[in-house]
Amino acid sequence: MSESVYPTGTIVLVKFPFAEATSHKVRPAIVVNTDLPQSLLVLYITSNTDIHSPYDVRLEPSVTNNLQKTSTARTNRLTVTAVEDVVRRLGQLDEVDHTQIKNALLKVAQDF
Repeated sequence: MSESVYPTGTIVLVKFPFAEATSHKVRPAIVVNTDLPQSLLVLYITSNTDIHSPYDVRLEPSVTNNLQKTSTARTNRLTVTAVEDVVRRLGQLDEVDHTQIKNALLKVAQDF
């Protein structure tokens, strides 16, 4: 992967557009890949902690990730976002969470 100010496993706050693309909401996301020019492949983080999918990974707040509350990483909800839509860096996945996210992403790919 290329060098990036937001390396893989970084938790960022991103402006996600609504479906009508007239407004956006700032939400946390995890950087999955940085090889796209001026863009990042990210996955959604939600504060909804109901685990409904084998692709969901629960994240507990920590001083490393700087999440404000228990959250769920939706590894089957990937999107590409422009680097300019990143509001700020929030934190970083710890080694355990990073491994769980990688394993869930592998499951998404295997089930494809």
